[in-house]
Amino acid sequence: MSATRYLEIAERLSAELAECAHGTRVAGEAEIARRFGVGRAAARAAVQELERRFVVRRTQGAGTFVNRRIDYVISPERQRVNLAAGTVQPPRLLLLDEPVSALDPADREAALELVDSLTGQGVAVLAVFHEMDAIRRLASRVVFVGEGRIARQGAPDQMLEAAA
Repeated sequence: MSATRYLEIAERLSAELAECAHGTRVAGEAEIARRFGVGRAAARAAVQELERRFVVRRTQGAGTFVNRRIDYVISPERQRVNLAAGTVQPPRLLLLDEPVSALDPADREAALELVDSLTGQGVAVLAVFHEMDAIRRLASRVVFVGEGRIARQGAPDQMLEAAA
């Protein structure tokens, strides 16, 4: 099996899940492994990739620790789905409008890490943020817009200091 097979599986599952209602249960690792003819490790990696991209959310199944089955459900947060849609196959340019505004702290951190990892892969990100800490963390350039025009632009430290 190639090292990227799990990514191919994740992309196919993501496309299928786009047609499902929120809260739909996703097949377990064993079923995914059988369906795609891979080992459970590859199936687990595919589902973990979908979780990293905010396509699915893990919920614990019932049972003892030994028999516990990990189930996945589609996340109900639209923000997570929107971010996931833009990262299934990373584009050359990703446009984001307040991508972390509606997320809880854990999901917010994961989303910021995801955006940061995309820029590390050469994806250009144009994002609207109103949170200064996200700007400090991710921006290489800051543009302030007023009345539909660029009011100021420059390096993040310079621009955020001037805005304070």
